[in-house]
Amino acid sequence: MIFACWTTSANNSSYPDYSRSGKLICGEFIGSGLEYPKGVSISTRQFNRWGLGLLVLTAVCFHGCGLFTSSTSSTSSTSSSTERLYLGTGEYSPITHWHGILRFENAQSLNTCGTSVSPNGTVDVWTVVGQDGVSLNFIHSFFVDESLDEIYVSSLFTSTDPSINCQDGPSNPSINCGSIGVIRSASSIDGSQILSRHIFGSATKINQAHGIWIDAVRNILYAANTFGGNILSWDSASTVSGNQAPSRILTYSGLGAPVYVYVDTTDDRMFVAVMRNSSGNDPAILIYNNASTLTGEQTPDLIINGDNTRISTGNNQTTHNTWYDHDRKMLFVGHHTNEVLIFDLSTANFTPSSKPTQLNIAPRVLRINEQQDLSDKYDWSCYGMFYLPYNDRLYVAAGYTPGGTETQSGGPPQSGSPRQAIKVYDNILSDTSKSGLVTPDRSIHWSNGTQFYPAQPLWVTKY
Repeated sequence: MIFACWTTSANNSSYPDYSRSGKLICGEFIGSGLEYPKGVSISTRQFNRWGLGLLVLTAVCFHGCGLFTSSTSSTSSTSSSTERLYLGTGEYSPITHWHGILRFENAQSLNTCGTSVSPNGTVDVWTVVGQDGVSLNFIHSFFVDESLDEIYVSSLFTSTDPSINCQDGPSNPSINCGSIGVIRSASSIDGSQILSRHIFGSATKINQAHGIWIDAVRNILYAANTFGGNILSWDSASTVSGNQAPSRILTYSGLGAPVYVYVDTTDDRMFVAVMRNSSGNDPAILIYNNASTLTGEQTPDLIINGDNTRISTGNNQTTHNTWYDHDRKMLFVGHHTNEVLIFDLSTANFTPSSKPTQLNIAPRVLRINEQQDLSDKYDWSCYGMFYLPYNDRLYVAAGYTPGGTETQSGGPPQSGSPRQAIKVYDNILSDTSKSGLVTPDRSIHWSNGTQFYPAQPLWVTKY
């Protein structure tokens, strides 16, 4: 695709949104004309008539890539630190061979923009086996412990019972499907893997735990036990293994189905992203204080939900991720739509006198789809994200699942990368103008995307 970018040098009453002198606008050449951002075709002969000064004509990536020429490098990095990116791929099917873990070095410089880059490491999840001989299937979440160079992974479809259909988990909380595995030498991960530890078996109570987190300060492993409808936690996270019962099980009658758990270890505070369940509990973010000691039925201190929050907006009620910046008191929420929600919690009272206290607050909305008219807004999902406070950078796993409507999510995901992508937004909190449909500063596509797709969990380390 060929794009043109130009600056306007004279008023143009026909298109007042783009007529201000000096404004940079871009569009795609189609045949002998140019497709205007608002869908208006402009003949190349009309540039001079309208007073448009042609700035550059090149293979520039516009929607979805950032304004960089096609390259595997970018000058947008704001720090000299090297970033290592881990990407998990696949979707909710145990028989489709698309589940992988991909590792990318120098992620801070990757900007493939319509091309692709080969991962530095590729792990076919079907070849990841525990010392118990049990294979993993669909990694939905992971956590990298940099101090031990280990990666914890949650596998949704782990099972040794052929009579069980793990996909019945949403309607049968008693099914024992899924596990948590630990892989050593995460920084060089590549090829087939044997787990150093495997938390698996009926005593674990795991039923497709979609999200996991490690409190490295208190050495606690947390799991958002999605179809068990609870939060599991194990003490001695660095050594726990086998068919080990959780140390604590946290429940709440209004919990819904927990999908992700994030723990702010500084304040011992837990953020739980929940999706709608069969009991009708709405999507929400639940916030608990004293996370490390909670067990049994516990009411959250705060609940973020309600019409203003947009958490229930869209055609899919799966609240997929949450991420908290402790210093800025900002909360990211990703749900199975084209939106990343950014909540300012700087004025929130985290220790309310009555529980639960509802926060029905409006977020800043970042849209990750690509069409200016939002005609593709039902075709994209924020499957995963990772935020780096040190340089204010947000990585987003942007899944392309065409065919969605207002009431029905799209799918199946389209193979190939592009279009499956990781979209990177720099200065995401400090630059409050990054709201609405924002062209990412960079996009990352991978060469083996015809097998390993769509993008799901992300993790980034710096060294």
